[in-house]
Amino acid sequence: MCKIITVKCGQVAPVTQHVVAPLQEQQVDALLAPTTPDQQAAHAAGSPIRAPTRLLLGTHHPHQVPAPVEYQQSVGAERVARWTEAIQRRGGEVEAGYCARVTHLTPYMSRDNTVVIAKRTDGNKYRRARDWGIPVVSAAWLTDLLLGNMTALSQMFSAAAAGERRAKRARLEPPGASPGPPPPALAGAPHAAPPLHLAPRVLFSNVTPQRQNRVAAIVRQLGGLVVTSAAEATHLVMDKLARTCKLVSCLITVKHLLTTDWVTESQRINKFADEAEFALRSETFNSTFRCDIDEVLLSGETRKKLFEGITFYLTPCVKPAKASLTEMIELCGGRVEKNRRSYVSIQEMHSQKPFSYLVLTVPNDLHLVYYLLQSEKTLNVVCNTEVVLSAIMRQRLEIEEFLVRLE
Repeated sequence: MCKIITVKCGQVAPVTQHVVAPLQEQQVDALLAPTTPDQQAAHAAGSPIRAPTRLLLGTHHPHQVPAPVEYQQSVGAERVARWTEAIQRRGGEVEAGYCARVTHLTPYMSRDNTVVIAKRTDGNKYRRARDWGIPVVSAAWLTDLLLGNMTALSQMFSAAAAGERRAKRARLEPPGASPGPPPPALAGAPHAAPPLHLAPRVLFSNVTPQRQNRVAAIVRQLGGLVVTSAAEATHLVMDKLARTCKLVSCLITVKHLLTTDWVTESQRINKFADEAEFALRSETFNSTFRCDIDEVLLSGETRKKLFEGITFYLTPCVKPAKASLTEMIELCGGRVEKNRRSYVSIQEMHSQKPFSYLVLTVPNDLHLVYYLLQSEKTLNVVCNTEVVLSAIMRQRLEIEEFLVRLE
């Protein structure tokens, strides 16, 4: 429940059209100066007093809207009392009301939230909102409400609301990337952009920066999202198939692996084209890495359980970089520890469940794991990083092939 203060004085315009700044103390002092009844009456019939208000729109609407912080909380009840007295002494009227339909802004998130206001399309709260089917809007939506556009309440899922959000998505592009030339205007009749929760979330890999800027602009123009991490992506777009860190990570999360022709065709028909016609496949690639990309993409949610119950330790110089490997492992349900365990601790885990603890290393770091490689007490837990990359691409964990042994 939130207290609402509206001001009625003379010819005050409808409250849904004004949000007025707080009064300065010198203005309050002037308003509190002694006046005659004739002066009060004259002032009441004159121009509106710009009094401190916080407008709460939608208070008579069946939908719920977030409530701004009231002035009593932000400036104190004593100052609000002085403002009230100043308005009333000048012939104005201060009306305090309450509305039980107004919800609160919450610092936490739960299924009880009816809308999430987000600056960008990433982060745990954004992803959780999508999973729970909670509408995600930008600050522009709240601005519309404050300006009296009550239709915004019914546009949380619509293209009209999505248009304001898409206008601010340039920040999702890789840092330092040049904006590039604007894409050509889309042909045909205006298309209906997909709802935000159904829009393709596109990640690019192995695409030249200039071309990426151009096709990314087309994706956004059609109502899609351009993301920067595999955890958010539903579509990976590449010029040609090559084993990159983004590809391996996306094999855990995405539904579609596509060529850039998919974006070009989507622009031509003025809507997102059928992904099946632009699937990126290569028999040479499958043969080289002994995998089947089609089968991996069809594995669904089981891809995210590949490393469940397995703890990893990465030595400092591993390749790919620790950040990339950590992302891959955690997307597959594994855990990465920052500190090495002792021989006894690892032996304990290994005896309870074989290969539940793995150490990934490279030749330059062998001195750090030598205590695990001595022939008389080797535990067969030290592997090269290929064990993770191959496991994701083949959807099976093969330890023996990638064990590190001292010669």
